[in-house]
Order: sequence, then structure tokens, then C-alpha cells
Amino acid sequence: MEESEHIVRMLLLLQAWQTPDICALREQCDSALTRVRFHHSLRRRWQEVRALTNIYEAAYLSRWEGSPISTSDLRDLTMREGPHEAGTLTTGEQFALGIWRTQWHVMTLMPPLNRKPTTRPASQPALPNLVAGLHRDITSLLATSGHVERSRIAVPASPRRLAHVLSHVTCDVPAVVSAAAVWADCAAHPLFEPGSRSVGAAVARWILTVRGTDPTGVVTVSKLSATDPQRVARIVSGWAAPDHSYAHDVLAFFLSSLIAGVDDALDIALSVQAGHPRQ
Repeated sequence: MEESEHIVRMLLLLQAWQTPDICALREQCDSALTRVRFHHSLRRRWQEVRALTNIYEAAYLSRWEGSPISTSDLRDLTMREGPHEAGTLTTGEQFALGIWRTQWHVMTLMPPLNRKPTTRPASQPALPNLVAGLHRDITSLLATSGHVERSRIAVPASPRRLAHVLSHVTCDVPAVVSAAAVWADCAAHPLFEPGSRSVGAAVARWILTVRGTDPTGVVTVSKLSATDPQRVARIVSGWAAPDHSYAHDVLAFFLSSLIAGVDDALDIALSVQAGHPRQ
């Protein structure tokens, strides 16, 4: 992708951001996010809700990446005592645990909710280090078991590809536009192998939280990607082409994903409050 094409993509996203149907979705999304922000379960138990959100997001991403695992099975894997022995896990389990580690990694960088004035915010890593670290999370077990060559870990497809993804993060645009661009670019033009989609989704979740769109950090972003793969494939192919409507389609899908993620967040918060984690 040439630099001029990257600029055109962002300009088209910003144009689509102002269209009537996208504005309607934005209002719906903002209203849904507000409902989550003031949910009573997040007053004292927000850490538990974030931790459970990590499980659900990782399970969705594993399914989207082609290694489906149930949330209950993934939760059981994460709760085993002692270090995980790669040799005792299937390749799919190793991959799913790696994806879950990216979600936990991102969670450690999120500002705490209901922070006291004296609490210092979490320091944020340099963006290249964050992206590389997320891919190390994904591939650590796979490398130990020999399924991924260590020389491929945290090595982008090209420096130019990495530069474009990082520019999406730092561009002075609304957080949702930035997150949607990262999500689409990592899905359409693999930045890493394996796990580019999961890296992009983790960065998108981080953007939305640290920039205040979802300060709770409990909204999943990948439910629709897992449950409507044909739709997401069309949108990703449009971004890769690109076709004339790709900017609108990416924003519409990403906003719809956040709205679906709010439904998840509310259910997860209620399950934590009741002491009965969702299955």
C-alpha cells in the first residue's frame, strides 16, 4: 500500500463517519456504551468483569482464526495450576491460550475504573513494542512446541505494513475510526503469521479503552467476526481491494460489533454479580 493510498483510505473513512446511517449507528453505539459504563457491577468488581471479558474475546478470536474453542474450555485452560506444558496441549489450545494472553496483556495497560486521584495511570509502551509483544503472546506456546519458527515471532510481513498499522493508531481521528482501520488492515493484509487478526483486534480494544470510547474495557469487539464470518469476509475483501464502499462497510460492521459487544458486557457483568460466570 503506497502512502497516498493510506491517506485516501483514512479520508474516506472520515467521510463515511459523517453519513446519516453511520451517524445513526454511532448514536446507538454511544447509548449502549453509556449503559455499560454505569452498570452497578463495575463499581467494585470491574476487574473480574474485565478478566472474564478476556476469555470471551479470546474465544471469539480463536473461532475467527480457525481454531474454535468454547469459553468454558478456554477458561479451564487458563485456570490450570502451574505453567502450561506445551506438549500436553493441542495446537488449537496453544493458539487459543496465546490469543487469551494478548487480551490479558492489553488489560494490564487499561486505566483502572473509579481511580482515586492519587493513582498513577498505567504506563503505555511504545507502539512497535506493544504490537510485537502481542504477537509474542500469541506464538509463545506454539514456538515452544515447534509449530512456529522462533525467527517468525514478532517479525512483521514488511516494515511498510507495520508503519501503516501504526499510523492508523496515531492518526488524529475518532477512536472508533482508528480502531476500525487497525482491525480491518490486520485482517485484510496479515501483519504477522499466525495471529494477525488477533493482534489487530487486541490493538483495537486497547485504543477504544485508553482513548475513552469504552473506558470500562469490558466490551468485546470480535463477537460478530466469529458469528458472521461470511459478512466479515466480504468486508475484509472490500478493504483489501478496495471497492467503492469499503470505508462505509468497515465502519458499519465495526460499530455493529461494538453494539453486540455491549450485550456481551452486560451479560458478563450480571453473571459476575450473581456469581455464576456465563458458559
